Amino acid sequence: MGQPELGLIDADRAVSMTPDGAAAQATRAQILAVLGRSSEAVAGFETAITLGGDELVNAYQRRLIALGYDAGLVDGDYGGRTKVALEACVADACNLLQDP
Repeated sequence: MGQPELGLIDADRAVSMTPDGAAAQATRAQILAVLGRSSEAVAGFETAITLGGDELVNAYQRRLIALGYDAGLVDGDYGGRTKVALEACVADACNLLQDP
């Protein structure tokens, strides 16, 4: 990500155009993580999870595990170990959206 500040402007625009879109919310959250705005990033990923449901949680759990975070079982349940793993990933500015 070369210019995350500019990317955030675009992501904000995408969220405003598709407020129910999990992908736009997740993209914005990823950029916030890169910018070191961890609490906002976690909140953004949680909004994406609310919109994307169990399938998105499953995808995040698989990705977190692939990145070496202990997300627990891949079961579509966002809580406990998955939440802790997501928070750690965001704090590390890991790329939750890109396949390994």
